[in-house]
This record gives sequence, C-alpha cells and structure tokens, in this order.
Amino acid sequence: MKNWVDFLTRMSKDRLLSFSKYGDWCPPRQIKSMTTPGEIVSTLCYYESVMIFSKIAAMLGRRDEAASYAKLAEEIREAYNRKYLGEDSYTAVEGVYSQTGNCIALFLDIVPHGKVERVVRKLLEDLATIHDYHVNTGIVGTRYLLEALTRHGRAEVAYRLVTPTTYPSWGYMVREGATTQESRDAPARTLEASIRHRPSGASLLSRQTR
Repeated sequence: MKNWVDFLTRMSKDRLLSFSKYGDWCPPRQIKSMTTPGEIVSTLCYYESVMIFSKIAAMLGRRDEAASYAKLAEEIREAYNRKYLGEDSYTAVEGVYSQTGNCIALFLDIVPHGKVERVVRKLLEDLATIHDYHVNTGIVGTRYLLEALTRHGRAEVAYRLVTPTTYPSWGYMVREGATTQESRDAPARTLEASIRHRPSGASLLSRQTR
C-alpha cells in the first residue's frame, strides 16, 4: 500500500491528480460521467488512500510514517479545496453540479468546518429540487452518497433515495423485473448492461453490514 500511495504522490502535481480511467462510471443516462471529471475521483481516492495508510502506520506503531502521511493527506485536502471549492459546493465543470464530487468530500471530511452546512444544503437542493430524490451518481459516488447524508444528520433523505420505484432508482430495477444489481439502470433494459454488477449497489450493501 505504501508503494501505491508513493506512486500516486509521484504522479501528482501540486498534490492533485490529473489522470483517470473510468472515473465515476455509469451515472444515470450516461456512461462516462458528464458532471464529475475523472481527475476529481482520482484525487479523492488518492486522499482516502493516504489517510488510510497513515492510520495503518499509526496502528503498527510507526509514528513517523503516520505523521508524515497525515501531513501529506492534509496537503491534498488543502489543494483540493483551493482547486474546486466555491461558496457552497465543489465544481469541476463550470455551471454543472456534481453529487459525487460533493458527497465524497463530505464523507471524507475534506470540507472546511465553516462550509460544511452550506455544502450539505447544496447537495440536498440538488437531490430534492433538481432530481426529485433520485441519485445522479455513478459506481464511485453511489458508494459514498448515503453514508455522507447519514453522517451529516440526513438519514431521512438517504431513505428517500432508496425507496422510489421511478427511474433512475434501485426500486425501478426491481419494478422492471431485475433480480440482480445492474450496471446501468437504463429505462429500457438491454443486453448492453451488466446484469450482475455489485458497485452500484455498494451503498445498500454497506447499510446492511453496519
């Protein structure tokens, strides 16, 4: 794991990553996300990996390494906030809101303390007003969305996201006859979609195991 985070650090510029493969793959009505550029996902995963490694080092009694990587994580956090954080949300594509970019930042406690409530309110506005309590995240963001809402005292909103039966939703898949988690909850079920695809159901699985 140390080799991995060191590799990412070598690949970063000013503590941000600018490369990606799939990113937030397969949000509703999309294949490659149009709201969340891959470099946002890469940098957030970089931050999380460094934080996890710092905690592991601390548990193993390797205090110098733990402190060094905690410092690196803070540098990534500061760089991410400088690059993407506005008054009430994180934005990478001008004029386009990203549920993924914001819910992961909330989940990982990247948001500065004084802006947390504003970022939460903006996420709620997008979920409720723009998307009528439907997710607009791909296989990465979906993993964090319900957890982020619950951590910030909005469990009732998380519940509303998992209960609709209209498109796009988990309930829609069930209503249309799906018996496994599909990769793309397209309005018309086709052979294009993987019909046994865990990532999009990660949030539901995480709720069942806690």
